[in-house]
This record gives sequence, C-alpha cells and structure tokens, in this order.
Amino acid sequence: MPITKRQFELGIDSLGNEYMIRIYELLADDRELAFSEEELRNPILGDLWTDQQEDQFDAAIGALTRIKAITRKLVTDTNYYAFSEKFDTETWEPDYSGI
Repeated sequence: MPITKRQFELGIDSLGNEYMIRIYELLADDRELAFSEEELRNPILGDLWTDQQEDQFDAAIGALTRIKAITRKLVTDTNYYAFSEKFDTETWEPDYSGI
C-alpha cells in the first residue's frame, strides 16, 4: 500500500501516522500536562500489543519529537512528553493559522 511522501520523509506508515495523530491529540488536549511514554502508550495500544505495534508507536513518537510537534524531557529517569507546537495532522506541517 502506498504511503504519502510526508510519511516517507518521516519514516512512518499508515499505522504510524494514526499513532502520531492519537499521541498528538492526547497531548494537545492537555497542553499544561506532560505524560510519560507509558501514559501515552496505554490509551493507544492498550494492555497487549505486538512488536510491530510497539515499533510503530516508537517511530510515531520519534517523528513527532523530530518535527517539534511535541517535546521530550528526561525527569527522574523517565521520559516525559508535552505539547510543543500546533501542527496540521493531515500534512504534518506547522499550523500558523492562529498567528
């Protein structure tokens, strides 16, 4: 199945893109909070997941961090993630419409 050129650039497939949207929306809904990776993983993947799902989740969270849609900080030996910038989730380009 073909993927978009942007997905290709980000190194994700359709499942990874779905995870990106879900992670981003979770963080965008609570912009004053930071979540651990586990706190993001559980609502998206549930209690049981395959290695492929975990790999796609890791790729999604990595892509979001690289494009600066979210930020990651190590706090007491745990990676936490927080909303960073507004992005269009269809193109994964910065959304400057509110500026």
